[in-house]
Amino acid sequence: SGDSVDERLDRLLELAVLVSRERDLDKLMGTIAESALALLGCDRSFVLLGEHEPEVVAARSQDGDAGAPSMSIVHRCVTGRREVIAADLGERGDLRAAQSVLALDLRSAMCVPLIEGEHVLGAIYVDSRLAREQDLVEGARFLRALASHAAVAVANAHHIQEVAGRAQRAAEVAHDLRGPVSSIMTITKELQRFPPDRDRLREALNDVE
Repeated sequence: SGDSVDERLDRLLELAVLVSRERDLDKLMGTIAESALALLGCDRSFVLLGEHEPEVVAARSQDGDAGAPSMSIVHRCVTGRREVIAADLGERGDLRAAQSVLALDLRSAMCVPLIEGEHVLGAIYVDSRLAREQDLVEGARFLRALASHAAVAVANAHHIQEVAGRAQRAAEVAHDLRGPVSSIMTITKELQRFPPDRDRLREALNDVE
């Protein structure tokens, strides 16, 4: 990207705010991928979740279909817990580049981990046909900063999703219990009456069963 450092810092701030405001996990993944693409000016960007077997959860491309990232680069990033920058991908047999990397004639790639506390949540991967390795080295600090904001946002979105799930399950349990509890209250009231209404007692007992 030809942007100045100040322009990139302004862009980073805007993107960090966008990422931090998103609470829906699926939408957040797309926002992170779009932000990485906009910040680095690369051809493709991917967001992957998972520490041991990271999977692509969002992808963006300047040309439509994103294809797949180089998983060798991704694995090296998440296991090493630090960014990986690679140039001359077509000649790097040690990275076993994905077919899409070779087919698109991509020149360089960078991957940074999403780390929250002690946990690796996943990674952000970008690659380009034109960017030199030095271009990515210069952009690495900006992508690391975006990844820091993104990791916190992902952890928060996961937490919100879990809380919403527990609330939903609690509501379902409460709904299931509402009928029996109501019937037990009816039985208690009828037993306090003398003489009790046998028909109402029988109906309430059937509801509890």
